[in-house]
Amino acid sequence: MARLLMAVVGGLLFGAYLLDVYHTYTRNETRKAYCDICRQNIMYNTIESVRKREINGEVVSYNEIKSICQECGNEVFVPNIRDENIERLYQAYRG
Repeated sequence: MARLLMAVVGGLLFGAYLLDVYHTYTRNETRKAYCDICRQNIMYNTIESVRKREINGEVVSYNEIKSICQECGNEVFVPNIRDENIERLYQAYRG
């Protein structure tokens, strides 16, 4: 999996694919999660992609963060990332 160089300028994150910098502001989060495929706690990377959802008949697009197992590439569940994605969707819908 290729890595991109990330740059933080004025509090804004620039880059598109691997968001390892994302976790620098989540306050001491351990970068491990349980992978259903590997059947163990693994280290994971985060990626960001554009996602479109329909809410009340309106199509809303927002940047979604996904957590990906470093061992097998499966998407893993991380509660803090889910919460961030819900907040991003809500902000895009309101905005």
